[in-house]
Parts: sequence; C-alpha cells; structure tokens
Amino acid sequence: IAILLPSAILNDMINYGTLAPALVSAIVECDPNSPNSDAHCAEKYRPGSYCIQTNAPTVASNGTCSNPFLSGCLRNYLGVDNFTRVRVCNSDDEGGAAERGDCVESEFDYQEVRILAQNWESSMFSSWIMQI
Repeated sequence: IAILLPSAILNDMINYGTLAPALVSAIVECDPNSPNSDAHCAEKYRPGSYCIQTNAPTVASNGTCSNPFLSGCLRNYLGVDNFTRVRVCNSDDEGGAAERGDCVESEFDYQEVRILAQNWESSMFSSWIMQI
C-alpha cells in the first residue's frame, strides 16, 4: 500500500523523527534442526520452499526458507512437466546457480539491461525494442 503525502508533511515527518528509513528484508527464518521446518517454509512462502542451513549474521535461527521461484515463476506454478524451460541466469544469481540447475547461462555475450518500468509505457516499449 502506498500513501502519498504532500512534500511539506513528509519533510516534517522526517525532520521530527516520526518517519525514518528502515531496512526491509524478505528473509523467512526457519530452524533447520526442526522436523517441521520444511512445512513451515511451504506455509510461509508456498509449496516447494524448504529450510536451508545458513551462517548469515543477520539470521538468528541459522536457517532461511528457500525461494520456490528460483528456477522461474512459470516453472513453479505450472510444474516441471508442463514448463520444462529454465530461466536465464542474471546478475542477482549467486555463483554456481547454473551448475545447480537454477538457471541456464545466456548464449549471448552481452551485458544485462534493466529498465524500471513502473507504470510508464515508454520504458516498457524501450526495453522491448532493446531486446529485439
């Protein structure tokens, strides 16, 4: 939900400390030693998510739920039998993603281009033309 405020009100909220930036994370923590951890992850994210052991300093429980969409949204929604193609790796993927089967390396040797479209059609058309 987005709340639009006039800039004067927004500035006052920032100056008087009633509005402060906060770090937001989508990490769902789990306990890898718990027998119900995979069920917890599937409930919080969606079926296909499971608990992964991690040593990240920001995770208190030493485990995080996996991303069920790691190999692509359509592949997750439709199933591997109905959608056999795996998405192309991008700069957000960790090393070894292609070897694990999460994605496939691009056949083309060019830099990744990202355009934030939001609700502007011009950005959408520009990115479409650049891909062609």
